[in-house]
Amino acid sequence: MISEYQGPTPTDRFIQSVLLDYSEGDHEFERELITSYITSVEEHLPELSKAFEDKNTKDAILHSHDIKGSSSYIGAEAVRYLSGKIEAYCKFDQLQEAESFFPELKTEVEEVIKVLNDYMDSWGEEATTEKDSTTTEDNKESLSEQLPQSSSSSSSPTEINKDQQDKSKTDKIATETVSQNNNNNNNNSTNSSKNNIENDNKLNEKISNNNQNNSTTKIDS
Repeated sequence: MISEYQGPTPTDRFIQSVLLDYSEGDHEFERELITSYITSVEEHLPELSKAFEDKNTKDAILHSHDIKGSSSYIGAEAVRYLSGKIEAYCKFDQLQEAESFFPELKTEVEEVIKVLNDYMDSWGEEATTEKDSTTTEDNKESLSEQLPQSSSSSSSPTEINKDQQDKSKTDKIATETVSQNNNNNNNNSTNSSKNNIENDNKLNEKISNNNQNNSTTKIDS
């Protein structure tokens, strides 16, 4: 409604608390929001100007609305107010009246971009140092995870490879030894079975011969 924009343009170009509500003090996130906002406004402002030149009310409403929306979450209060005012007049088909506020809107956009850039510059080396420190710690953790673990912290890569090769050889010898023992046990088991069969056969033969002899002796008697 036009009645919402009857007063003077707010003097607050940038309300930091509005941005903080979104970013929660995260400078990297704030930088993304501000960069995205500047890019968006710089795209829509020329399009809004073109809409006025073409007497295109629909496009004027579209671009002023987009500028108002993005300005509201970044805290660019003066730009939000002026773009909302232009949108309201356009919706009531008062395109000429809406266009009269465009020069002021353009000035406020230029000024708020300077304010936002100064705000990011105010973070100074603190934000850069904080980011570099976090990156260094992440790199250390990543490198630590990639390096092979050794029982000795002073072992070189060559020594580690040698230990691994020696372990592989030992494992191979142990496997061959177990296999050989199993073969020997199988052979021993087979030989033992053969001996048992032979002994059983000999015993049965003796019993059979003994029975035959006893039988012959009885007949002779």
